[in-house]
Amino acid sequence: MNDGTPYTPPQPRFDLDAEIPKRRHIASETVDVCSYCRRTPEEGTPFLKCARCLLSSYCSKQCQRDDWPEHKSLCTVREAGAKAKEDQKLTGKKIGKPFIFPELVDRWFRSNLDAIEYAVIHALRLFLGLEEVSDLKTHIVVFSLDMKSNSPQASDVYVFSNDEFLQGKDPSLLQARTQAAERGQAWLLFVDADEPMTQVLHILEIDEEKVAQYQSGKRVRHPRWLQVFEAAVNKN
Repeated sequence: MNDGTPYTPPQPRFDLDAEIPKRRHIASETVDVCSYCRRTPEEGTPFLKCARCLLSSYCSKQCQRDDWPEHKSLCTVREAGAKAKEDQKLTGKKIGKPFIFPELVDRWFRSNLDAIEYAVIHALRLFLGLEEVSDLKTHIVVFSLDMKSNSPQASDVYVFSNDEFLQGKDPSLLQARTQAAERGQAWLLFVDADEPMTQVLHILEIDEEKVAQYQSGKRVRHPRWLQVFEAAVNKN
């Protein structure tokens, strides 16, 4: 008998541990790795940091000089993004509304790397490989987040072409996009679902071994991958 309570269909159940494998360790996620030669530091020997973006690391000044032609455009993007965050924080202080979106997104990104990479593999069709056949070089992945609480909830995942994303932006960004893709890195844009102009850009280094599992048939593309992703990240 219907007592007037709205009907809520049961949510599908997924074996998340089986569907979303753990990422293998990629050094750049947890410790410094030279952005040019990919060498990792010896214990007790910290790497140099780019003085502008403070993110890219180098084992020597020579590697930093050699990487500059490729790093320059990406560094400009990061520097501009950092300035935009600071401007938004200052605006938030003036109106009495703390701007914490970047910090929340960074924390959410680190906590959900496995699921985020799973979504990226499907959204960019990386299960076809990292070469021309996938969308790694031509598109970025956009994650729309519901920020009504201090625990972000994923509300949608979609893709933008380079042309859509870069419209009206510095042309050198396209070069940075291409170079990142050639290194097996995807660009991810996280946006506030209620305020789309509030954005944070992340770069994800794709686990090539995981992509190879799809190509070999060990793993199969899931037709409901978006629901799997949302079930994994929206646990609270």
